[in-house]
Amino acid sequence: MKNSLVLAAGAALVLAASVAPAARQEPIRHNPVVPERVEIGGWTPLFDGHSLNGWRGYKQRDASETRWRVEDGTLTVPAGSPGATNQRDLVTDATYAQFDLRWEWKLAEGGNSGVKYFVLEDRNDAIGHEYQMIDDEREPDAKVGPHHQTAALYDVLAGTDRPTKPAGEWNISEIIVRGLHVEHWLNGRRVLQYELGSPELKSAIARSKFRDVPRFGTPQNGHILLQDHGSQVWFRKVEISAVSSAPAKPARRDAVRVYVFATMPAGGAATDEDKARDAAAREVRDAIGRRKGLVMVDGRADADVIVEVTASEQHDEGGGFGGASLTRLGDAIIHLHVTSGDRESDLKGMGPGGWGRAAKDAADHVEKWIARTR
Repeated sequence: MKNSLVLAAGAALVLAASVAPAARQEPIRHNPVVPERVEIGGWTPLFDGHSLNGWRGYKQRDASETRWRVEDGTLTVPAGSPGATNQRDLVTDATYAQFDLRWEWKLAEGGNSGVKYFVLEDRNDAIGHEYQMIDDEREPDAKVGPHHQTAALYDVLAGTDRPTKPAGEWNISEIIVRGLHVEHWLNGRRVLQYELGSPELKSAIARSKFRDVPRFGTPQNGHILLQDHGSQVWFRKVEISAVSSAPAKPARRDAVRVYVFATMPAGGAATDEDKARDAAAREVRDAIGRRKGLVMVDGRADADVIVEVTASEQHDEGGGFGGASLTRLGDAIIHLHVTSGDRESDLKGMGPGGWGRAAKDAADHVEKWIARTR
């Protein structure tokens, strides 16, 4: 995408379900919100669900000249001409250098938007590293190539193995910056990682439209930006957590830090299958946490190994599948996707009597996988 998306301090964000443009609202009163400190490991909402506190237009004092508005607890901008840079993009009041940023979003059909980070107000155009958000199927810019598609570092690096969703459905995205290492996540999967200042990144930048921006590709203490690209886009649950520039030390000597999770649906009520997957993840987390040399952590940014529970099955007593049932005593199967650095694999745990035995078997496979790959 071309211009910017900005987040700032405030409280949680939640998005709209309709695509119809709304009438122009009254000018927004702006109360700058710049937290003196964001706790490492703690989450700070950047959108409070009912105001633009903590946000302002690019190079502006407030957001009154932008087209952004709050509707039904979501932060949204209607389709239409975005106007000049300082009339379209939102930036956070605060700046961030090392962070874990996550948000939920959806686009109208043919939509194009993005979230930028490392944004400095030193140019007329809002330049930063952009996490691309686009309708890959319909928007012509996505046809330029993978480096213009969802979750890419726009015009520089493409994402891989992306679990994309169609326009109109909610997505969960995440950006992690720790030291010189940057990761893009989409719907629970890491799809891109790169090192700031590396020869590989410099080479990719030299082929991009940012080749003449000297600071591009280097660490910055910058704003986060939400981009108005003229398409309807909705944001909610935007939040940020500070991370240390160096990996956290293990709780025990030589321990491997493991993060276990199950991606839940973005918005709406969880299905029985979602609840079963979450219950299985809790069992796996407990089983892995009991293993010598493995330590559970609360987020991806602090993990050496990331374990996603992707599916769970349970046979009923008659030999069929009980699906999401948590009460039947048949064989249970827990499917996992495990990643560590550039290595990844699909594993599964099986056992009779519900999730506990299957989780123990899953933990055995994870422990062996770690021993083989580290």
